[in-house]
Amino acid sequence: MVPGPEVLLLPVLRRCGEVCEGWWRLTLWGSVEAALLLTGIVGILVGLLRLFQLVRVIRSRQRNIAQLNERHLGRIVELFGRATSEMPRRGPLSEELVAAYLLEIRGEWQRGSGNQKESVTTERQERFLDGLELDDGTGKVHISIGDTLRYWPGRYTEWPGNEAPSWASPPPPAGEGYKLVRVTASEEFLPAGTELYVIGRLTAPGVVEAQVASATTEAKTKRALTAEWLSGWIVAVVSLLLAVRLIDPVLGSWHRYRMTWSGTPLLLSGITHTAAALLILLASIGALFVTYQLIRIIGKSFVES
Repeated sequence: MVPGPEVLLLPVLRRCGEVCEGWWRLTLWGSVEAALLLTGIVGILVGLLRLFQLVRVIRSRQRNIAQLNERHLGRIVELFGRATSEMPRRGPLSEELVAAYLLEIRGEWQRGSGNQKESVTTERQERFLDGLELDDGTGKVHISIGDTLRYWPGRYTEWPGNEAPSWASPPPPAGEGYKLVRVTASEEFLPAGTELYVIGRLTAPGVVEAQVASATTEAKTKRALTAEWLSGWIVAVVSLLLAVRLIDPVLGSWHRYRMTWSGTPLLLSGITHTAAALLILLASIGALFVTYQLIRIIGKSFVES
């Protein structure tokens, strides 16, 4: 007598060679196609956003803070000066006196061993942004940092879990028995007194909501925006051209998969379809993250050059 689970798997086991090959081909080509399409879409959107920001920078006229008045409320203003703070702090990772910083701590935890090993990642963020001001010699304004495109210096480091400094402690995971094996820290910061170029909206007297905040000059900021705009569109064109080239393999894999999968129980069919969809979704999310990070790295490299 065949056990119940094996009875359910018999239709798959009998033609696993052909069916599994079709499933893997469909999942592979589907993941690549989805990743390329999403890469193209992200490249186009990021490119358009950077082009819009570049045009705004080009069309804006730099003003002195002393010139700002009620007529400028709600309007886009362009300012250049020095980053200051009433109470500057020492950056935890950079160890510099800074006017603002964003710190991210990430910990990797493990428990168990062998096949029983479990890994969990936890993270926390620390933000010192509220006191950021721009001083151009004629006055000061408070700079509000929200969803701001930032071109700031950065630091990154990692430690074994037992060597991380106390300020870099990540939050513990839910559950017991976990051991901290690795800690990473990244910090974006504005050194006190460094050059600061800002374009944003004057939301209240003495308050600017920054859309772009760059620890450099207007000229370098323009180059960085141009680099991100062009690289986004280049990535999009290449990705979409490859996606078009792969349409035939994807459709062929789908047709072959349907031909070999007929007669399989509905439950197993649903499980395999769900697994394929999850793999394709993971590939798409990975493509989104990699594409955006690549474009940002290109833009920052032009600021630092």
